[in-house]
Amino acid sequence: MRPRRNEVLSILAAALVAAFLSGCVYMRLGGPVRYPGVEPGWSYMKVMVRGWPLPFLYDKVGFSPANAADWVGALMGLDEFRPLPFLADAAFYAVLFAAVWWARKRRRGASGGRAHGPGPV
Repeated sequence: MRPRRNEVLSILAAALVAAFLSGCVYMRLGGPVRYPGVEPGWSYMKVMVRGWPLPFLYDKVGFSPANAADWVGALMGLDEFRPLPFLADAAFYAVLFAAVWWARKRRRGASGGRAHGPGPV
């Protein structure tokens, strides 16, 4: 029950899209957010972040409009994009989608190739 190449590519593409779209989920992160070249007192303020389950878009203090972090700001250099949490989110979604694929494939194998019920009569 190994996935075919196109199935693997589909799972990876869906995971990247899901990670990209998770940039629409926003929350406030309090605690140590380190910015190089910023005074130490500023590194502990609450900032707007986007991404789920791990945030990967951070509002840059003093550069970006207050309480705003988004993809456009990251492309313009106003917000900070952190690639490792983005890739970790993509890996999370890839594992999730692969588990769903595996469960569906296993269920089809047990039912003789049909996903649901006896089919048309």
